[in-house]
Amino acid sequence: MSENSRKDGQKARVEAYKRKKRRENRHRAYALLLFSLILTLFVFVMLFRIMGRQRPRPRFMFLTEEKLSSELETTALLIRDESVYNAPIDGLFRSFVPQGGRVAKQMKLGQILPPGKEDQLRLIEKAENDVNDRRYELLEEGKGGDATRVFEASREAIRRNLRIYYDDLLKGSTARAPEIEADIRLTLEQRLDDINNYEFQDPELSSLIAYRENLEKGLNGEVQTIFSENSGLFMRRLDGLENDLTPDMALSISEEETRNFLKRAGEARAVEETVEAGKPFYKLCRSIEQYFVMILPRGKVSSEDENTRLRLSCPANGVDLKDARIIRVEEARGGTLVVCSSRQNLEAFSSMRKAPLLVHLHESRGLRVPKTALINYREGNVEAEIKLISGGYVHKTAVKIIEDNARYALIEGLENGEYPVEVSTMILLNPQSMEEEEPIVISK
Repeated sequence: MSENSRKDGQKARVEAYKRKKRRENRHRAYALLLFSLILTLFVFVMLFRIMGRQRPRPRFMFLTEEKLSSELETTALLIRDESVYNAPIDGLFRSFVPQGGRVAKQMKLGQILPPGKEDQLRLIEKAENDVNDRRYELLEEGKGGDATRVFEASREAIRRNLRIYYDDLLKGSTARAPEIEADIRLTLEQRLDDINNYEFQDPELSSLIAYRENLEKGLNGEVQTIFSENSGLFMRRLDGLENDLTPDMALSISEEETRNFLKRAGEARAVEETVEAGKPFYKLCRSIEQYFVMILPRGKVSSEDENTRLRLSCPANGVDLKDARIIRVEEARGGTLVVCSSRQNLEAFSSMRKAPLLVHLHESRGLRVPKTALINYREGNVEAEIKLISGGYVHKTAVKIIEDNARYALIEGLENGEYPVEVSTMILLNPQSMEEEEPIVISK
């Protein structure tokens, strides 16, 4: 081996050793950086835990004029125009319509299947799906003739409904979802009926239809299809009060009757799939409006408020009713009996007989503070105290309660108050954090 070759080999070994050391140094630096980050994170976590155990420091706010909505929590009795229907035969009821769905007159609601025929029905359903799939294949191939035009027209109607639904979703509203769903379902059923009446002249389709008809004959007409006798909301949840509560009662129901019905209402019972002849198995709500019967504290609503709009909201389903109209006000022994009517969101209340409501009575304007900023305050008081900042010190002063709801109160200073309570006055939101007349420093 020549001298030059030996030197080249040594040089290569030296370079390899240097690269190895650089890699080791780089790995060591990464490990040190990772350790430093973990240590820093640990220190921050410990600091936050320690700070969280320290004495809370005061939080301030400047008084400003704000609106305050007076709210009352109550439970309302719902009255609707409902009709209960009995099962014509014994069997298993398969519903084609969801709870609260809108239906039209003579629309298919479902089928009652005699016991022991479930497997046969599944074969018929599969045969029906095969027939429909073949029809759609022929339509896609352009062999449908007039049926193709029916198919395209229904497709456009479905797209239009979906666009409306998506627009509502973007606005954060699903109020029209049941109505849109019912419209799409009706469109699909009408399309299927129209296509059933068209002759495609296709041997494969004719064979599938013949097979389905033979299966149907095998049941000897034992399966009974249920059609809707009226239009309205389809409900499979019954509470036993459907015949006792009618829309006419909204104008005559008493306080005692309202309380008794609220006790009896409970939860609506979902009807079992197995039905018995002559017994209720579904109901239709034919109302275009629903009635809310409430008993409110005295003095909140008077007969002068009749025919005015009232805003109701239901935390249970997130619905906000802005069209509720007061149709009746009557002073009762335990409060004021109030009856409101609304034509909005019937579907959202379809499973309820009694609804937890927030009643928004009216809006006032004034110096609004959180109730947590009030001292020595109890519900119903007309006076309380607050801690405000004056001359660099914390002072306690009495204030008058003008209006309040569950979270806020409107206040004003007393005429003989030592410290002014007005717009831009700084008060403590957590008065328990500082003692009276304790000096403070406000950062610029």
